[in-house]
Amino acid sequence: MKFRKNAILILGAAVIVGAMFAGKIVEFYFDLLWFRTQGLESVLWTIVGSQLGFGALAGGSFFLLTYGFLGSAYRRTQHLPIALAEEFRRDMPFLDLIASNLKPLVFAVPLVLSLMAGLVAGQRWDIFLKFLNRVPFRQADPIFGLDYSFYLFTLPLLSMAKNILVEGLAVSAVGTGAVFFFKRSFYLGPRGPQLTPEARRTLSLLAGFASVLLAFNFYLDRYQLMTNGSGVVSGIGYADYHGRLPLLGLLVILSLLAAVVCFVNMFQQGLRKLALAGTVLGIAYLGGNFYPALLKKFVVDPNELVKETPFIEHTIAGTRLAYGLSNIETNVLTGAASLASESIRKNAVTIENVRLWDQEPLLDTLGQIQEIRTYYQFASVDNDRYTIDGTYRQTLLSPRELLSSSLPNRTWINEHLTFTHGYGVSLSPVNMVTPEGLPVLFIKDIPPRSVADLKVTRPEIYFGEIARDYVFVDTGTKEFDYPEGEKNVYKNYEGTGGIPVGSFLRKVLMAVRFKTLKILFSEDIGYKSRVLMYRNITEMVDKAAPFLQLDRDPYLVISKEGRLFWLYDAYTTSSNFPYSHKLSIQGFGNYVRNSVKIAIDAYQGTMNFYVADPDDPVILTYRAIFPGLFKDMKEMPVDLRKHIRYPSDLFSIQTFIYATYHMTTPQVFYNKEDQWEIPQIDNRPMQPYYTIMKLPNKEHEEYILMLPFTPRGKSNLSAWMVARSDDEHYGTMAVYTFPKQKLIYGPNQIVARINQDAEISRMISLWDQRGSQVIQGNLLVIPIEESLIYVRPLYLKADAGKIPELKRVIVGYEDQIAMEPTLEEALEKIFGGLHLPSRRERLEAAAERPSPPEAEVPAKGGVTLNPSDYQKIKEYFQRAVKSQEELDKALAGYRKELQSLGEVLEGAAAQPENQPGGESIK
Repeated sequence: MKFRKNAILILGAAVIVGAMFAGKIVEFYFDLLWFRTQGLESVLWTIVGSQLGFGALAGGSFFLLTYGFLGSAYRRTQHLPIALAEEFRRDMPFLDLIASNLKPLVFAVPLVLSLMAGLVAGQRWDIFLKFLNRVPFRQADPIFGLDYSFYLFTLPLLSMAKNILVEGLAVSAVGTGAVFFFKRSFYLGPRGPQLTPEARRTLSLLAGFASVLLAFNFYLDRYQLMTNGSGVVSGIGYADYHGRLPLLGLLVILSLLAAVVCFVNMFQQGLRKLALAGTVLGIAYLGGNFYPALLKKFVVDPNELVKETPFIEHTIAGTRLAYGLSNIETNVLTGAASLASESIRKNAVTIENVRLWDQEPLLDTLGQIQEIRTYYQFASVDNDRYTIDGTYRQTLLSPRELLSSSLPNRTWINEHLTFTHGYGVSLSPVNMVTPEGLPVLFIKDIPPRSVADLKVTRPEIYFGEIARDYVFVDTGTKEFDYPEGEKNVYKNYEGTGGIPVGSFLRKVLMAVRFKTLKILFSEDIGYKSRVLMYRNITEMVDKAAPFLQLDRDPYLVISKEGRLFWLYDAYTTSSNFPYSHKLSIQGFGNYVRNSVKIAIDAYQGTMNFYVADPDDPVILTYRAIFPGLFKDMKEMPVDLRKHIRYPSDLFSIQTFIYATYHMTTPQVFYNKEDQWEIPQIDNRPMQPYYTIMKLPNKEHEEYILMLPFTPRGKSNLSAWMVARSDDEHYGTMAVYTFPKQKLIYGPNQIVARINQDAEISRMISLWDQRGSQVIQGNLLVIPIEESLIYVRPLYLKADAGKIPELKRVIVGYEDQIAMEPTLEEALEKIFGGLHLPSRRERLEAAAERPSPPEAEVPAKGGVTLNPSDYQKIKEYFQRAVKSQEELDKALAGYRKELQSLGEVLEGAAAQPENQPGGESIK
């Protein structure tokens, strides 16, 4: 009977627990299916297995420690009755409740707390696995001579184990004290606190274990000093090395001696030895904090440079190593050579790739001319490069994604069955502008039309940056593909991505997983239907590899076959690298590598992780943990590999660090004699930018990421830094410095000169007064040979909701400033005799470019043009462009004459009305 009753209770508890965790179980089941469709099932089982294993190990250790002490204390005092004073029962009734349930609480409290400890420890599964699979750096720290892997992989595990033991010992002490309190094993007598022999032995044992843990803590503190420095040293400094380190070693010895005293006291009377041991430890600990402070104040501070020099050297070397700055190529420019028209012509490719379109104006423009429908959205502009019609070009690509929250009729069927994907992209060169001030688009419209040899054959975007919700594909509902005039084109999903419904049971579970019965009762969702979940690319990468830090700017590329792929940069990071400057950026700590490139199919949703830095021990450790997750970089398709680029987030961090840590001489570093800073324009720091240019003393143009530096507190330019992205040069970094005695105008000085230019200021004021908004674009520093030119686009936006137009381009070189309608005209005004292709010639060249057959024949309802018709259209287009040029010139003359008339009228208005010789104008 008793067995049956217990079985019923256990079954009831299991049902309750199952109901509580049913949602989590179903969610895990679909996560398992999702990982399986990605071919990453082993990754999930590795994470789950390590969470359970490490959690069980930590929780089990916690339980053994706490229940061992509490259970032992209760058993040794079991013969004693529970004695609770009447005043306690009356004033604190919860004590009476604890006293009456003391026996079950002795087991239940450690059990509950150990479960919580196990759950917390299980979330740190990566610490355990990294320790077991650690890969050495094969470089040692300068103080202890330990491999850097000790600090990144071993020390975190030891620290976590120490914390679990300290928490367990604290619970044991409190619990044991409570047992002795209720059993009257200690009490306040006439001569103070009184303990029974059993209580004294247990207290001595607890104190002994606490002393051992204290010794372990002091031992680990020695190594944690390597990352806890402040001031000019990011690690152990002079005061730490000569003061704190020896005292920590002494504290380790004293703590172990105190532990011996405590263990011996278990077999002796009284607590005086325990008190003496604690007093000695306390005095030594206070001395351990006081003595290093005295050293710093009276020895280090008066002679800081001399005393800290070797530790400053460690800091410089450690920081440069941790941020990948050890092998920067340094070049010194003379700054003496001046640019001439011949130099500009020789660097025509650089000029042709100067970016004139900033992200915000371009997004506004595309939103007006290319979104087509309200539920489409251009969320980002991706800077990349393509070889188009044999020309290496820098381009701006923006995917047209679907925003379900903007659907005019937001029903469940529309959001999850009908409108399932974005469609197509816009692609434009960075520097081409129509006569109306709009971007020239090489790929545009729906379905995508291309005027270049680059085409999109699979324009559907099921996985992207703004997708948030699940969708069902291959259902009985027609899946909206794209709009065509007043009609819509429908097309079912043809890929293999997603989880198949498969059976009625799985359909029921899908209804539970997505919390809607509409899935269960929908007749359109059949067994052959598939659900696409985790469609946001950031969410899906986080799900598959939660241990990687992700870049903020994933970008879309077009493959050779015309398919769309997202490329995502990921980082391995740590906060435990010795002698490295710590960043305040969340998630980055004091060590970072761009070790992983991720390719995601925008149609299928498949992910591939490629190791981009095989010399990084952190990613090699993760690769040992997850052998089925990572691939070699050479396995990435060649056409995608051509589009990998140096990530701007990493470059921003590296340039920030390098601005200080390029100073490798301790004296110069200490005095900050040559510290740089990133220029600020309009109270905002300049951001790194991509461009195609020919670096000094290099043979070919290449795609690079760059940023200039100015001296701290000054505005002139001191250097500029680049990260290369093409082919075998990928990841190579170089810095180009100018002589300190040579004045090179910096970005702020050029901006000031632009603002002080009378003609430019007058034109901007004139446009602003007419109700338009003038938008000054990002200032770009363009190195040409050993000199610099500055380029800043100027946009004009008529009213709210209107399309921004590229109105003028401002070019600065040395003490010359020019503002003209095009970059070529501005350069011509400064240098003269360039004979660069005009806007009309470049547009004509674009028009003459033969379109691919796919672009000539629309998918539905289109016409095919014969060569004769195409030639006529091209001629009409060229005439229209020529007429537009003539009209621009005529309007320019008209505006000039109108301006002169206005000046005359203003002068006439300034004279008295009856002045002799003057006429009254009515």
